[in-house]
Amino acid sequence: VAVIVIVILVLYNQFVGFGGERATEVVEGTVEIYIFDVGQADCTLIRGEAGNILIDAGDTDTQDEIVETVRSAGVTELEYVIFTHPDSDHIGGADEIVNGFDIKNVILPEIDESDIPTTKVYENMIAAIEAKESINVIAAVSGTEYTIGELKMKLLAPNSDNYSNINDYSVAARFDFGATSFLFTGDALETSEKEMLATYPASELKCTFFQAGHHGAANANTPDFIKAVSPEIVAVSCGKDNKYGHPTSEALEAYASVGATVYRTDELGTMVFTSDGTTVTKK
Repeated sequence: VAVIVIVILVLYNQFVGFGGERATEVVEGTVEIYIFDVGQADCTLIRGEAGNILIDAGDTDTQDEIVETVRSAGVTELEYVIFTHPDSDHIGGADEIVNGFDIKNVILPEIDESDIPTTKVYENMIAAIEAKESINVIAAVSGTEYTIGELKMKLLAPNSDNYSNINDYSVAARFDFGATSFLFTGDALETSEKEMLATYPASELKCTFFQAGHHGAANANTPDFIKAVSPEIVAVSCGKDNKYGHPTSEALEAYASVGATVYRTDELGTMVFTSDGTTVTKK
């Protein structure tokens, strides 16, 4: 009887844990997060052993070198590309990325017809995607989960069909690798952050690593949202001496309130972070 009890406890701890929460999945290998220095724009690479994910593609100012920038990380294929929303500082090099890599899936937000941009950069992105019939185009649906080897991805936003600000259409994605987790929210503003807080429990928002929302703007990174996320590390993609003052003092105060360590591209250039499934460290 004692042996049976011990076996049951061991199995229970493997799948649930003695604290009543599901035990962390044990993973092998590493995942690397590249926050590329693309000025006042965004381009992030998640490099995993089972596949690579690119989030956004910089601005038109960096579009000529964006493919080489990503290739410099040793990438030739992309399992997923997420173009979070249609702002030019996030899709400036989207057509170059689509034309320059073997891409399996592209995730885009569904935008209300009245809000669909008529900009050349947006039209170029759509034309490039449509010209590659091999690409599987996925409309972002909050709550949808994907698996890339031992890396788990879940979309957390957008959570509405229509917004007054194009930034709130931003696709937000959470990644889990072992005991470490990463959250990327594009330019999601206070409206979308409130929706995520209302839609998901704190356990699904709390992360080890957070890429600052909207480059560290004051109209994102709200105190309640940052408290829920409670990241150990915040990475800010922003241009040196940018006219917006990003990251703002309000955002920096929110990060400081949860004890996060902040790293910035305007100070450090391209930044690389590594997870071994237990901790996240900056290279």
